[in-house]
Amino acid sequence: ALVGVRRDIEYGLAFYRNQPMLHYDNPHEGVPNAEHILVAPLRDQADLDTYLAGRIYEPLFLYDMQGLEVYKVYAKPEPVQDIPLPKNLKITDLVKTNPL
Repeated sequence: ALVGVRRDIEYGLAFYRNQPMLHYDNPHEGVPNAEHILVAPLRDQADLDTYLAGRIYEPLFLYDMQGLEVYKVYAKPEPVQDIPLPKNLKITDLVKTNPL
């Protein structure tokens, strides 16, 4: 995936990886839910928290000559769903109490 990179970098990566690149800043594509690699300019590091709110990501390497940084973005966590209790059961019934 890409955000804010020059067109020649985009075309080179698409050719090298033999697949189209996803764009964070394209409203039709956005941030993929699956684990992926992100290429972003060094100047856009502050924007990553906006794009990746609630996600874990880590820098892999810096391509200083091009002013780019490459990140590994982990998959978006699944939302936690509440498990309903049976109607006749209360939460206090689940907690064991030890008499003193």
